Amino acid sequence: VEAGQPVVQLDDKELRLSLEQRRAALAAAEASLARLLAGAAEEELAQARAAVAQAEAGFERVAETLARYEVLYQQGIISADAFEAVRTEHEVARLQLESARQRLILMERGATREDIQVAEAQVQQARVAVELAEQQLADATIRAPFTGLLASRPPVVGSLVGAGSPVASLVDIDRVLIEAGFTEREVNGLAVGQAVRVQVDALGNEGLSGTVVAISPVADRVSRAFPVRFAVDNPGHRLKPGMVARVEAEVERVVAPVVPRSAVFARSGRHVVYVIEERGSELVVRETPVTVGLEAGDRVAVTEGLVPGVRVAVPEPGMLLRDGARVRVIQEER
Repeated sequence: VEAGQPVVQLDDKELRLSLEQRRAALAAAEASLARLLAGAAEEELAQARAAVAQAEAGFERVAETLARYEVLYQQGIISADAFEAVRTEHEVARLQLESARQRLILMERGATREDIQVAEAQVQQARVAVELAEQQLADATIRAPFTGLLASRPPVVGSLVGAGSPVASLVDIDRVLIEAGFTEREVNGLAVGQAVRVQVDALGNEGLSGTVVAISPVADRVSRAFPVRFAVDNPGHRLKPGMVARVEAEVERVVAPVVPRSAVFARSGRHVVYVIEERGSELVVRETPVTVGLEAGDRVAVTEGLVPGVRVAVPEPGMLLRDGARVRVIQEER
């Protein structure tokens, strides 16, 4: 799939309705602001004045009725309930008249600065709500963030997915990452951008070129190795996620003798090798303390204590070497 291409479409009916609702609220807020800025029209002022006149007439009428009922009540002609009903009607008429007069005063005065600021804030709030609804609607269409291959099938139509649930797996294998562990002695010899050689068993003996892209400053708690990531170009997509690879990197360049790992022994907290020497017609071994360096496969570099060109003994399984012991060379390797 290409970057930006839709991969999964969520049901967006409720999101569309929510967007329409918020757009309508924005239109109402904008209309209210425009009305405040424009001020009251002459027709609205005329209606407000008519409402005040009507409220005054109604109040005067109820006031006359209340005065008449008060006389009748004092004479005992009407009940207390009838008198209280007229008093309540009089209070309602008074409140209606005050409301009509206050509305007319506000319309004639026009909107205050505070009223306009409140209306502007309501418009801005409505606009943000519309933008949020638009983003939520856009998010209902899940698109590929980059060009790659679908590693898993999207959910079928009608499936229920929750927030945070994966709906598809997309991989980009034009350039793959390989992670390998290096010892504490080796990791300091690596640098980001350094070239390495990569071999993958599934591809035979073909060597690939890679580059160091990240070096972890913390060792793995289990293996105690430092994870290092390498990037390898993969134009033919022959490298697949999950394949096993071997990485060869130059961590240190040392000119030193190299001996088999099985030729190095630990004696009293130090490393030693047994150098083969001629003593008359016999061959004996001399225990020689050494300092070992980097390891590669079954070979170990000896950085101190060994002269290039000497022969060291590699005993057969079960054989114990000691200083001065006589030996016999069965097989010699250089």
